[in-house]
Amino acid sequence: MKRKSRQDAAHVGAPANAGASRILLAPPDQRQCLEKVNLVADYGAAVTAYYNAVSKLEEGMITGSPQMYRDRFKSTESARAMCEAARKALAEHDAEHGC
Repeated sequence: MKRKSRQDAAHVGAPANAGASRILLAPPDQRQCLEKVNLVADYGAAVTAYYNAVSKLEEGMITGSPQMYRDRFKSTESARAMCEAARKALAEHDAEHGC
């Protein structure tokens, strides 16, 4: 009998042809919702973009012109709005799906 590797054991129950998109062993009610995973990733990317924009804004306050500050402030506000939209999409998904 073939001995199962750690990778095989972690993916018990996954279809033989699952390839790179294997399902981890977990009860059906505890499996990750793929849409939620993507929404969390989007939110993380938006938070990172907002953080970077705020850092550039702070940098511009020290070394830049008033116009540079205004431009960077607009960029920061745009990144903040994207962050809020991603957070809202995640919250709406949670409320709708309960996952």
